[in-house]
Amino acid sequence: MKKQILFLTTLALLLSACSSNHLHVNNTYEIPKTYVNSNSEIPKQEWWKHFDRQELNTLVEESLENNSDMRMALQKIEQAQLQLSIANASFFPTLDLSGNSSSNKKRATNEAYTTSQSTSASVNMKYELDFWGKIKASNTMAQASLNMTKYDLDTARLTLISTLVETYFQYLATKEKIDLTLFTVQNEEKELKIMQKKYEFGAINALDLSKQKSSLLSYQSSLATLQLQQQTLHTSLAVLVGKTSQELKLQTHSLENITIPKVSEHLSSTVLLNRPDIASAQEQIKSSNASIHQAYASMFPSFSLTGQAGQASTSLLGLTNPTTTLGLGLGLNLNLFDQGALKNQVKIEQSKAYESVENYKKVVLNALKEVEDSLNNVQSNKIQNEFKEEILEQENKIVLLSQRQYEYGSIDFSSLLDAKKLHTQAKEAIVNQKLAYLSSLVTLQKALSGSWAEKE
Repeated sequence: MKKQILFLTTLALLLSACSSNHLHVNNTYEIPKTYVNSNSEIPKQEWWKHFDRQELNTLVEESLENNSDMRMALQKIEQAQLQLSIANASFFPTLDLSGNSSSNKKRATNEAYTTSQSTSASVNMKYELDFWGKIKASNTMAQASLNMTKYDLDTARLTLISTLVETYFQYLATKEKIDLTLFTVQNEEKELKIMQKKYEFGAINALDLSKQKSSLLSYQSSLATLQLQQQTLHTSLAVLVGKTSQELKLQTHSLENITIPKVSEHLSSTVLLNRPDIASAQEQIKSSNASIHQAYASMFPSFSLTGQAGQASTSLLGLTNPTTTLGLGLGLNLNLFDQGALKNQVKIEQSKAYESVENYKKVVLNALKEVEDSLNNVQSNKIQNEFKEEILEQENKIVLLSQRQYEYGSIDFSSLLDAKKLHTQAKEAIVNQKLAYLSSLVTLQKALSGSWAEKE
């Protein structure tokens, strides 16, 4: 009885000594409980639908289904799930079945052959006792790896949708600028025909005619550049949705009537916790601490149970009058000397854990910066929209007055061309500013990683 008590006491002391809780690295950095910026507004989940474009919604659905990056990310999740299943299998014993049947003949010199036959079958069992939690730590690491892979899928999904939406808006803005430039080219061509006749009648000089021709050529050159940009953006959209450029058909031609989503004025810290990069960094800390425990547990002896049950007989392909054997064993494996290798491995894993905590802090701070910068960018672009509208209104008046003054001879043709050019640039600036505002909303969505927090 005393020996049993001594054994149990020794085992309890070993189990207590093997606890690695004192080595674990805790994450002491906390996200600010309230993250507020009163100058902004944000939409909800499935944020792209709030732009109210069915064509865009369809493109997003097709990209999520057909995009190669998404499919590869899904395969990585399946691989991680299988790795977790492998880790879970270590909690259970392994069973092996073996069998053998043979017939042998032998003889001595000048003697007849003698025949021997044998058949055997056995079941072997092996089970590692997880006294120190080494197998459990391996399971924790596999689970964390699976979670991080899922967060990688979330990141790939968010990146794909954000890129698609922004590229779609760029395509529409370019198409709108093409229509604007084409309209300007048509007016310039009409103006050139009128001026050609005036020149023939001596009403204007050759300098003014050449300036008009140069102005037309400049707009035609811009038109060719814009058309090339449109083709490039169309091809990019096709790749994102998993189609060829010929298969992708788009009907929308401008940024007009796109609904601008509204954004909440208050952002809770829980919004940032939904970011996949932050969640992944948290899982990395869990995995690192599990690695510490696994390395620490390797310093202690490992125990394994083995068992065997079998039958053997002296007949071929049969177990006639068999001999039965049963066996059970306990195995022990203990490292006696390794020049401190196992202890140093624990320190390495602990250092990696400290590194993962610092990485978490870095990821959170970058997330806060991205959100704050995006919110300020949205607000700035909203203000710029108003300025661009006012500038265009003034340029409309200027080009009208300049046309009248030129007709009355108050200004020369160069001044009129300058006024027209500024008027065209103001109209293009409106399109560019719309695009900048929409892009800033997309960037904000990406910074918030799908956590649109509209506050009623």
